[in-house]
Amino acid sequence: MKHLVFFAIALAASTLFADEGVWQTDFNKAIQQAANENKPVLIDFTGSAWCPACKMMKREVLSKAEFLDFANKNLILFEVDMLPTGEAAVPKLDNQNQYLTRKFGIEGFPTFVLINSKGRKLGRSEEASISRFVNGGPKAFIAWVEKSIK
Repeated sequence: MKHLVFFAIALAASTLFADEGVWQTDFNKAIQQAANENKPVLIDFTGSAWCPACKMMKREVLSKAEFLDFANKNLILFEVDMLPTGEAAVPKLDNQNQYLTRKFGIEGFPTFVLINSKGRKLGRSEEASISRFVNGGPKAFIAWVEKSIK
């Protein structure tokens, strides 16, 4: 079991570093950048190493140039990557990620929460459908973000 947990952590860390510069992992820095740039923060509560729906969302929507171009202009991207045990995929982020998971009442993955730089919720993905985002691709997800921001 320890080997499985270690493997999951290593896999999650490799995914995290592959996205370095796109998805932030320090909440305070993300909030500060959002305030400085007057942009909302899109929080992706994910289980990137083990969650099939999370992997599909990343592959079909979040990694596409159309979404990344939109996000670069309009959002601060922040990732909360968790293990199925309820611990953060990257141990040094455990306290922060567990706190945010509780604060936003996350019960399943993936869940997306859009907040302003003061932490006020603008939208939450349960209010829409993840399958709609995957089936509709980046266009459907971008439309949800734009509707949530207004």
